Amino acid sequence: MNNKLILAGLIFVFVITFTSFVRLNQGKNIYENVELTVKSPNDVSEIVQNNVGSNLNDNSDKLISELGNSNIVTNSQLSGHNSKTDCWVSYNGKVYDITSFLPNHPRSSKTIEPYCGTADEFKKAFEKQHGTSKVKNLMKVGVLIGDFDII
Repeated sequence: MNNKLILAGLIFVFVITFTSFVRLNQGKNIYENVELTVKSPNDVSEIVQNNVGSNLNDNSDKLISELGNSNIVTNSQLSGHNSKTDCWVSYNGKVYDITSFLPNHPRSSKTIEPYCGTADEFKKAFEKQHGTSKVKNLMKVGVLIGDFDII
């Protein structure tokens, strides 16, 4: 009887360990190569179609017309994306579109919304809340639009 209990316990521990291992490895694969770089207007259409569907929205058309053939984002372009339905932020010289992440933010989109369309303000608020521990997460959840044109 004791042997059966020990065997059942070992099987239980094995199943839990194996399940945890599989889940951890699946999580790693999900986020590989998530950072996207926009190099041309066609990249925007492809990114939107692959991630949203075949219907391009107004924001993607706006992005195509704004960036043209450049992936340099000016301060005026960045500041134009300042709402919860169109949220770009700059961090360490890169501009990210985090619009799709806002509804999924653990504390609420309202904590990020005031910083949409900003660079220094976003960075200060981000680092005040997270330090630098969540920088990789920012790069995973945001679509890299391009380099921030620091004047």
